[in-house]
Amino acid sequence: MRPIKLAPHTGESMSAPHCRTSNKTVEIDGYTQPGAVENTLAPDQGGSNAVLKIELQNASVNPLDGLSSGNNFLALIVIRGLAIHHFTNQIAFNSSASNRVEGCFLGTDISGSVAANTGNNPGNGLRLLGAGDYVIGGTNPAARNVISGLNYGMFSFQTLDGTRIEGNLIGSDASGTASIGNRSTGINFGNARNVIIGGADVAARNLFVGNALGAIYLSGSDSPSVFPGTKILGNRFGTDVSGTLNLGNGLNPTSPSQPLPTISLFAGNPLRGADRWRLARRGQSHRQQRRRRRTGRCVRGDPHAAQYVRSQPRPAD
Repeated sequence: MRPIKLAPHTGESMSAPHCRTSNKTVEIDGYTQPGAVENTLAPDQGGSNAVLKIELQNASVNPLDGLSSGNNFLALIVIRGLAIHHFTNQIAFNSSASNRVEGCFLGTDISGSVAANTGNNPGNGLRLLGAGDYVIGGTNPAARNVISGLNYGMFSFQTLDGTRIEGNLIGSDASGTASIGNRSTGINFGNARNVIIGGADVAARNLFVGNALGAIYLSGSDSPSVFPGTKILGNRFGTDVSGTLNLGNGLNPTSPSQPLPTISLFAGNPLRGADRWRLARRGQSHRQQRRRRRTGRCVRGDPHAAQYVRSQPRPAD
């Protein structure tokens, strides 16, 4: 694996490097730069103390992707230690390789403390349109990404298969104690197969906060199972990294009196404040919502959630 070296951060804009067709592994590693430091905070400490030295910013008025791979790009791509913002999609994967994104700040400035683009269209974090078993983040603290201050944190309208999303801060600043938020959802996937968001290990826990239209939105049309093998577990929704401070999700700023669902949840995902059990869509009766709280299962009134439960056995308590 040969790392590609980039110029260190100087405060000036850089044009976006694009990958070329290859059948080898390509690693773009910002942590090779002098002064760059990987995150060392343990999973139970939450946030990221990473220090980045490479910043990619779209200086053009044209809509461009930051780092992207074409449909026929055969190389396995590893992207590490970059701050990327002001692009239509900060990272776009179209290939079927097992690409990885680790230790990056997507949508924030290089400090990870504020949204880099406060204009009308801050772009999306990751567009995942290939069928690859991508890994976004990881259980190693150095792999923790910050994905905040965007429209979608990540999205896919194709069929993902085997993608893992682990250990990320989605909607918070790098410390994990303040909301930067994404203007739509943290994750928006369709027809997700064998996708794991979080995990039983605390090191795989994702933090979702401040995502205006909800933390995770899954939609699909596959039959008979809509999301076969897909699991969402062990994450934190609506809290800071300590699990005590209410930072919310689904607050729907354009219509705050009508907060939106967080997601259909598996066991092991603690909720706080405005997120607590706001999982059913409007139109459900109080009796239906009480049943949802008691059983942990989705009920009529939320067709997407109901489809998801039909395709998955209920986890043991």
